[in-house]
Amino acid sequence: NWYVRHNRKRFWKIEENDTIKARAAFETLFECLETLTRLVAPILPFLAETMYQNLVRGARDNARESVHLESYPEADDAKIDMLLLDEMHAVEAFTRLALSAREAQKLKIRQPLSKMILGPADDIGLKAARRFQDILKDDLNVKAVDILDPGTPSPLDYEIKLNFRAAGPKFGKQIKEVTAAIAANHAEILKKARAGEPVELPVSTGSVTITPDLLIMQALPNDKLAIAEEAGYWIAFDTEITEDLRIEAFMRDAMRKFQLTRKEIGLEIEDRITMTWQSDSPTLVAMFDTWGAKMAEGLLCLRLERSHDRQPVEAKFEGEEMTFKIVKAS
Repeated sequence: NWYVRHNRKRFWKIEENDTIKARAAFETLFECLETLTRLVAPILPFLAETMYQNLVRGARDNARESVHLESYPEADDAKIDMLLLDEMHAVEAFTRLALSAREAQKLKIRQPLSKMILGPADDIGLKAARRFQDILKDDLNVKAVDILDPGTPSPLDYEIKLNFRAAGPKFGKQIKEVTAAIAANHAEILKKARAGEPVELPVSTGSVTITPDLLIMQALPNDKLAIAEEAGYWIAFDTEITEDLRIEAFMRDAMRKFQLTRKEIGLEIEDRITMTWQSDSPTLVAMFDTWGAKMAEGLLCLRLERSHDRQPVEAKFEGEEMTFKIVKAS
């Protein structure tokens, strides 16, 4: 899914000079799917057989009559790129945190944001963020990415309290003194807790060890940023929505509707179309004025025109109404 999603333009072969890239993309996808059919054949015999007949038998003259006559795949350790795997795990961690931060602030993924700040946990995370920042920008719908050095503290602050149920039996009569020590050493405790490490605090009898399980941490709200952090990684979004960003969000909602309509009328993914639209909404008119060329490219639309007559398909985006018509190009 990840591979296909980030190689859509290669599969489309929009320009003639994209033929080599498209062939490489299709051959990579074919190898993955062909290997997958043999891999799952013993546990999903009928699905694997259907995939094999549709995919492999139609492409190879020397293919076996059935996937169940093929050899089981063997791993080739020489093809495993451990650094790439580690970097992709870091990218996945950033993506997971970003989606969590968006969800907490009720910022749908189709709403573009101006800036995302990445705080890597280590050098692997730093290299991954730099190498794959275009993927992160595309997946998380942001205009710019700021990548900070590993260990840079996040802008998220916490209210830190002692978990009295867990700490009471351990500290007994010292509980009030320990509570005061936690309040007096907020920054150090926060730094250690973020790293999942214990912290030594001074008390009248010497020192006590506070482990993360003895603390209750409540994130404090931030009016300007959507923030999430986990295991040393953190991510923050600038939540200000400008008018340009708002119009772009309408474009993304509209594209989803247009693509769905293409599918509903039976068009293939590679079919070219013409499209006419009608709307009295200033927001939607501005959307087509600004994003018309980009939308036409994404829809494989050879002609995108405004009409003053009502069109057959109705659509509404957050109260803004329009009608449109999609026709397969001849």
